[in-house]
Amino acid sequence: ERMLLANYLRQQGCRVYLASDGQDCLRKVRLVRPDLVLMDVQMPVCDGLSACRIMQADPEMRDIAVIFLTGAAMPMQRVQGLLAGAVDYVSKPFDFEEVRLRLAIHLRTRATAEEASEDETREYPADGASSLDNILFQSARMHLLNSLADTPDLQQLAGRVSTNSKRLNEAFRKCVGVTVF
Repeated sequence: ERMLLANYLRQQGCRVYLASDGQDCLRKVRLVRPDLVLMDVQMPVCDGLSACRIMQADPEMRDIAVIFLTGAAMPMQRVQGLLAGAVDYVSKPFDFEEVRLRLAIHLRTRATAEEASEDETREYPADGASSLDNILFQSARMHLLNSLADTPDLQQLAGRVSTNSKRLNEAFRKCVGVTVF
């Protein structure tokens, strides 16, 4: 089950690291600093609840979202998981698409928060960018952030901001130095 989910998530573009137990998870989280941890409540050596509490107590790990994917699905067990610091709880048996969507939701929330803090220090438009370039870029950026689970292609994105793909690429190049691709 773990390997099937890992393969599915890799096919969806995720970088996946597997841990054998809660202690291995904590070791890998410290080394890799993942965007999100998906773990079971019931694991050998160090259970998921304990691992989650340790992460919440550590300033270097507390900002990493934890989602429990577990058979421990009774209401009180879910409450314990959330109280330990998890941001979500998926019960087994699970659907791959549900897991993907829940990951996308929490990754989008994290990306939006990071973008907001970056925006405080970033200034647009860049040298050579007109106000129209800036409007197109900012508008496309917001569409991308709001549709991380189903990223539009260049044509769709250009249509959503009422321009064509060539003009949108030009705006991206002038504002941030790269094209939409």
